[in-house]
Amino acid sequence: MTEYKKVHQRYTHTEGHTVISYTENGTSIITAGSDSLVRLFGPKRDIDIVTLSDLSYSVSAVAAHKGKFIAGTEDGTVALFGYPSKEFEKFITRCTLPVRCVQFSPNGLKIAIASDELSIKFVGIQDICDVVTLKGHSKSVKSLSFDPNGEFLVSTGCEGDIRVWHVRTENDDEPVCVKILSGILPSTESESPLLGTVAWHPDGSCFAVPGKNNGSWKTLYTLKDIHTNNVSILAWSPNGYYLASAALDCHLVVWEATGKRGTVIHQKHVAMISGLAWHPTENTLAFTDVIGQMVEWDNILPLESNKSLRHPAERITLTPREVGKLFDDDGTESLPAAAQRSRADSRAEGPMDHDEYSDLDDFVVDDDGAGYVAKRKDENKKSALLTTGTTYGASTIVLQPPFQSGATPKRTDRRYLAFNLLGIVSSIDHGTHSTVSVDFHDRGSHRNYYFTDHYNYSMAYLGERGAMYAVESSAGLSKGNDEDKNGTGRNPSVLFYRPYESWTSNSEWLVHLPPGEDVRAIALNEKTAIAATSKDFIRFFSLSGVQTFLFALPGIVTISARGEIALFIYHLGPGLGDSQNFVYLLYNTETHERVQEGRLPVSNKATLAWVGFSETGLPAVYDSAGIISILHRHRHPHHAVWIPVFDAQAVSRQQGKNNDRYWAVGLMGEQLMCVVLKV
Repeated sequence: MTEYKKVHQRYTHTEGHTVISYTENGTSIITAGSDSLVRLFGPKRDIDIVTLSDLSYSVSAVAAHKGKFIAGTEDGTVALFGYPSKEFEKFITRCTLPVRCVQFSPNGLKIAIASDELSIKFVGIQDICDVVTLKGHSKSVKSLSFDPNGEFLVSTGCEGDIRVWHVRTENDDEPVCVKILSGILPSTESESPLLGTVAWHPDGSCFAVPGKNNGSWKTLYTLKDIHTNNVSILAWSPNGYYLASAALDCHLVVWEATGKRGTVIHQKHVAMISGLAWHPTENTLAFTDVIGQMVEWDNILPLESNKSLRHPAERITLTPREVGKLFDDDGTESLPAAAQRSRADSRAEGPMDHDEYSDLDDFVVDDDGAGYVAKRKDENKKSALLTTGTTYGASTIVLQPPFQSGATPKRTDRRYLAFNLLGIVSSIDHGTHSTVSVDFHDRGSHRNYYFTDHYNYSMAYLGERGAMYAVESSAGLSKGNDEDKNGTGRNPSVLFYRPYESWTSNSEWLVHLPPGEDVRAIALNEKTAIAATSKDFIRFFSLSGVQTFLFALPGIVTISARGEIALFIYHLGPGLGDSQNFVYLLYNTETHERVQEGRLPVSNKATLAWVGFSETGLPAVYDSAGIISILHRHRHPHHAVWIPVFDAQAVSRQQGKNNDRYWAVGLMGEQLMCVVLKV
């Protein structure tokens, strides 16, 4: 069984696109990301780490070859580094647009570079003036892969075309495109997370691409029915016996390429995987994701418990006919004639004839899990797949339930429903009804008030122009809901808004949610009332009580709002190790645009205690371990980072008050407004 303890994870880069590669002997892992850093991790893992800061822009591609590795960036730079010296050696070239992929030729003498320039650069390492440009794609080039003998190069473009180039020609002629495969990959933009990765099989007999079978060429084997969204990246095991794939659905799948077992590993990760690499000699798969994590999955294949599985680095020697059998059940030979001649090192005399490559129609393995998946017609097929009982990504940590910042549990008959920088909402339960009191810190701006609450509201939110109250559905009928309109015998879940000023054009209103739908969290900003419900709906209401918008967001934990912005915190999935798996979303409630989103880091074994905005509008969170973090550069898409600014436990220790606890109310300037609790 593959155990979770075999998975070694760490945060290596800031949020954004990350890439990964092993050095050729597997002694180090190279990662890079949007923080412009290149990191090398040696055998000692968390100790043996080297960080290279020679590049100034986001690193979008890395590749390694004997004693060297290269990195391409979004400013178009391609840099060469030495290994194991880990020293910058020189710039190979400079593209005018972002680099998307870099690959060494198998002999290590040239580098192929894909970028948004619509062409592929073929550059010599020793003589960087030795440049050949391959033109043909009509949009940005996303991915490249050499066949192991260095005779062919495959490229994928954003227009959806796959091109096969003959790059090792007689008499050093310029490379030529010998095959174009269209209608397989979806058309994308250069910034799309769909990487269109193409991966050549280690024996050179075929290559794999994520896409659909367009029927115009022969499919050697189709791997499907697992991914539920577009496949983005692929990687063959060193011996070509297994194919790993990752998709926009955050699932990682390891397939046995023969198709006899189908999936060997199938596991959902906490975020979308953007880099994938097999260890050259070990039973290990490493990958990076868009929240900056690197994960090494040791002993990913349960070789001890399942003797029929091959080690992913165990070399397999096959004849061309056996290769055909590996992928084609009828046993017919699948290697194109051109490829067979290459394996036999036979050479045609005279100029190359393009018709000679017509057999390249057989050169592709179609991974049909890329967003074109139909539901299984026979669910019993699942029982035929080899399952390993993997627990990777699983956690025993209890997911934090939804909560309202500033609220407290009921003690005897009293509780706080809300407590923030504007004021306090408290409730006293009298059994048949409650009394809700609202006290403002600044009595010159708003008058305090109280009212009789026949619904027994369980949550409240003090906003900029009014207060919002809500309660879940309950058994029986309350005094405020004498008529059982739905015939359920239950009080429906209720939303109630009350403005601060009685003369305002927006008077108070009350909304009953549909039967079976309960409020989980609420918030108010300048113009919008927001409610998250048990149906995973986010409902938007105007301050006059009209629902204006709705979208789905599963796993909500809490909401805060200010101005025209709402901050949603939700669970992406099960916890990972000792950490909650939180994601944040900054959302403009007027334009309905996602301003910022990403992983929300909290302390190990901690939950969120408070979520809100500072006096100046900075999103901020406070966890149960006493750490306050603010979201820096939150108005700049894809550039925001969470910065820890306060450690309550450290402050308590410095003051010699180890038993003090701080209950957050809000942030004003550089001060934490809180209630000091004596434990």
